Amino acid sequence: MRIVGWLCVLIGTLNLMNVFLGENGFLPMSVFAPVFWVTLIVGYFCFAKLKEKEIEKEKEKEKEVNKAALAYLLQQTAKVRPKTVQVAELHQQKTYWENYKSCNPTIASDIENLLNVNFSELSEIDVKEKIASVERLAKNLKCEISQIKSTYLAEIEKYPVELIPQIIEMTSRDLVKEVSTFHVSQDNTMSAMMITWLKERHEQFGKPSAKINDAFTEDEMEFVKRLNPYTTDVADLRERLKSLREMSVLFRCSMSELHDFYINDLRKNYDGKYENFHWLLDAFKDMVDKAYEVAPRVGLKPSNTSYGILCDWLFDFITEERKRFVDIGQVRCDMCGSHDIKLDLFTGYFVCNSCKREFGGI
Repeated sequence: MRIVGWLCVLIGTLNLMNVFLGENGFLPMSVFAPVFWVTLIVGYFCFAKLKEKEIEKEKEKEKEVNKAALAYLLQQTAKVRPKTVQVAELHQQKTYWENYKSCNPTIASDIENLLNVNFSELSEIDVKEKIASVERLAKNLKCEISQIKSTYLAEIEKYPVELIPQIIEMTSRDLVKEVSTFHVSQDNTMSAMMITWLKERHEQFGKPSAKINDAFTEDEMEFVKRLNPYTTDVADLRERLKSLREMSVLFRCSMSELHDFYINDLRKNYDGKYENFHWLLDAFKDMVDKAYEVAPRVGLKPSNTSYGILCDWLFDFITEERKRFVDIGQVRCDMCGSHDIKLDLFTGYFVCNSCKREFGGI
């Protein structure tokens, strides 16, 4: 094909030269005139066909190179793939609990024994949450995980069995806070563990069927009546007794010692100076707010909650302090500066005899 092409080009060239020479040409134009166009066209197609074949050869060569490169790549991949798949399968087979147990075999065993749960049957998220809660509880109790239950129950044994329902109720409120704080399921909280142990102890030593309001003794009822001589409603007395029991657990003292315990604790933050008397008023207002906030959650009247009872004691203390400040002449009217102050007969507030201003109220 190449030779034919060049031959056509040669004939065409001779024909072109003959055309330029005209009548002086070496051959008559009538011979070569048609040949020029024929050879030109044939030559063009010969070279075009030749170029097409060269392109096809290049493509075939490129395909061979790509095929060889792909074969080499597959060969190398085949060598690496078994190891990669083997490692991936190994990681997929091990759960979070299995990894934790392999790294902490003793602790893992203590946790399962503590909760009496087969962790292999739990979901990943439940396993993580339970482990985190157990570790937090051990840190709070300052003991080893294997000693958590015994350490906690040793603290509970300091209180009468009759108080366990009250402790359960308090712990249930702590459970709600714990869920909100740590974003865990209720069943996976520290509080849930403690409630389980409290119920076990109450069933073992107490009266499981007795409700907290049905467990009041006559002595307790007489005590709360003496503490609240102006309260005659039995339901209110029971509610206040329920709160007193809760305070007894919180402050770790008997109900008869609660008032003095609170006042002594109050004096630690209040120095008895008139300049700081406003601190007592602020504390009272804060206590009232808390009483109204807690009441719906515990199902009690605000005045019968722990905060409501503390408000009563704080109010009596504030009244005594007002009288003391007037007696020693420390009260000063912040409007006119006079020290001629008396106590209002009905409100108990300070009243300035000079400008008639009333102040020092709640």
